[in-house]
Amino acid sequence: MGEETPDQVENLRLAGNQYFQKKMYNNAVDCYSRALQMRLDPLVLGNRAQAYLNLKKYEKAYTDADAAIKLDPNFVKGIYRRALALHELGLNARAKLDLERILELEAQNKQAKELLEKIKHLPDPATIEVTTFTKCESLQSKIQLKNIHISSTSPEITEVKDGISELSEFDKIAQPGFLPSKEPISLPPPPKLAYDFMRAYVELKDFPENFAEYFLTIDHSLYNTLFGETMDADLIPLLICGFLKRKERSEKILNSLINLSMAQRFEINLLFLDNSTKQELCKLLNEFGSEFQTLVNSIMQLYDLNSC
Repeated sequence: MGEETPDQVENLRLAGNQYFQKKMYNNAVDCYSRALQMRLDPLVLGNRAQAYLNLKKYEKAYTDADAAIKLDPNFVKGIYRRALALHELGLNARAKLDLERILELEAQNKQAKELLEKIKHLPDPATIEVTTFTKCESLQSKIQLKNIHISSTSPEITEVKDGISELSEFDKIAQPGFLPSKEPISLPPPPKLAYDFMRAYVELKDFPENFAEYFLTIDHSLYNTLFGETMDADLIPLLICGFLKRKERSEKILNSLINLSMAQRFEINLLFLDNSTKQELCKLLNEFGSEFQTLVNSIMQLYDLNSC
């Protein structure tokens, strides 16, 4: 992150809000992005998510809203915007979970009620059948969550009141005692568009081994096109966990981790890696033979591992 003056992030956020009110959404995104380069802030992430929603860039909106919720689980506007993005991506079952959690604590929340009524009878996409898995330690202990007071800005941007504390479905599924049903899986085909990847990622993110298998089908040259700007903070821990569960220890896995480090949002996502995730990555790297040592050393440097 760059250096910041005391008011610089707030000034950029307010400038972004002014552009937003004028419906100059690309300019708003630019201001919010510059602010986020200085400091990760849930309110700014939430505002940029809303701008992306208005620009119909739903994959980016989902990523920003999800990141905002991880920083502040009480950020209701972030949860609502994540539900909107999920709905637009065709993932209505996931969107319903967010909306129902809002209504559990804010029974009169008009926007959540209206959106839930709109989508509750909509068909879900074809179900992806999955196999039982044992969760990785790194998926049980996510980044430390903080309670951050979120103040209102403009009416268009702050449509939903604060006041909900929730875990994402990813975090819920990582809790002790949860095991998905054991059924055969048919993985989606390799993605051609960012939309394809985001749909598959949201559906498979509860199942690390299956996601890792899917990820290995993706051409390295497409990483930035598919998720360079929408890379979710859970992607790296999920991938490491999935690779650990696979018996394969091939050069393909190492090359995928190296090429992942070249994705646009990698450095930001690296900030979310806790010690548990880094330990899991070290464990994975130690399982490769000496013939892969050059690649292993490169990954250790790229992922900021002092030693394994």
